[in-house]
Amino acid sequence: MHKIMEKKPLFRKSYIFMSAVIVCLPLLLLALPDKHAGNEVLPVNLLQELGDNTRFLTTDDVAKMLINNVPYLQLIDVRSEDEFAKFSLPGAINIPLEKLLDKQDEVLVYEDVLKAENKTTVFYSTGTVHASQAWILCRRMAIDNIYVLKGGLNEWAETILQPKTPGQMATSAEMANYKFRSAASLFFTGASAIPAETSNATGGTVKVAPMKKKKGVGGGC
Repeated sequence: MHKIMEKKPLFRKSYIFMSAVIVCLPLLLLALPDKHAGNEVLPVNLLQELGDNTRFLTTDDVAKMLINNVPYLQLIDVRSEDEFAKFSLPGAINIPLEKLLDKQDEVLVYEDVLKAENKTTVFYSTGTVHASQAWILCRRMAIDNIYVLKGGLNEWAETILQPKTPGQMATSAEMANYKFRSAASLFFTGASAIPAETSNATGGTVKVAPMKKKKGVGGGC
């Protein structure tokens, strides 16, 4: 009889890679030289910031800012140009991670974007790893008011585009959050209006322009 070979999960290699990155990241930061030019942040200070997780914004946070059309929000998609063309968040700017620190005549090509004044910059990728790498590179240069979309586009798809219905034992807070996410799902998938639960500060229903649906995302970085 032929022995049946056990199939290994397809995601195992990427999972191991991401785990290795997360484990090794503190060591890599400590290996950076303490001597720095200008206003660069010391590696030990970066480690402290990484530890408190204040760099993360949730998908709910970002969805609310997009719905309310806040002028200070700046989304930067660090995936490849091809991935960006298939799906992106509204108004996002595409700066692939490998091009983030590109220079021309000793000046950062994207300096005006990365150091934009009066902006709250949120990096995102398919997952969290690549966006966190972008955050580290920019914090090393002492760029402030920058964040990472927690869970990336995978989390966005699960919580905003396709929110799960709470169980019968759900709390009032969980139900309220589900109502918001359901309304947000309508907003981002092409509804002509959203319910009052996500209305603006002046009350009433927020009118929105229909948005084209794009293919979902996959992967984990």
